[in-house]
Amino acid sequence: QTDAGQHAKSSGKRIKARKLEVEGVELQVILGVPIISISKGCEFDSNAAWILQVAVDDHQKAESLLQACDEEAEARTVIMAAIKQKVVKVKDDIGIVRHRGRQYPPCLAGGLQGKRSMMLALAMALCAKHWEVYDRCMRNLKTLDLDEQFSRLMSACEELLRESPAV
Repeated sequence: QTDAGQHAKSSGKRIKARKLEVEGVELQVILGVPIISISKGCEFDSNAAWILQVAVDDHQKAESLLQACDEEAEARTVIMAAIKQKVVKVKDDIGIVRHRGRQYPPCLAGGLQGKRSMMLALAMALCAKHWEVYDRCMRNLKTLDLDEQFSRLMSACEELLRESPAV
């Protein structure tokens, strides 16, 4: 596991989600769950589906690799925290997903503007929890010259994960 897999423990205090913008991706972590928004036209917007496919080492249609889980208790807790912290106004403004496969333990991720943001957020969540996923992504992203940008994005994600209590 990377350092990001080791979530900070909550002291019971409400912690406001800090927002970072890196490489055209606006990133927040709420209760240990990466929540992102992607700027249109940035490299991660056009490559989100491929990055998820690389992360899970499966080249099926990217949409089939994730599943919405907004109605699960854990996801509802994250959504309510996002509303309370004014990250979103209503629950429909955020999509919480998990990986559909079984090769990794379940982890949640969220997107604020549709499928691509959810795909990238899930890839990042998996990278943060599993070193081999991060390593595979970095090797593949090097072919597109996106490895350094992704490394900066993941560093920001790990920083925010260390500050965030887990669900």
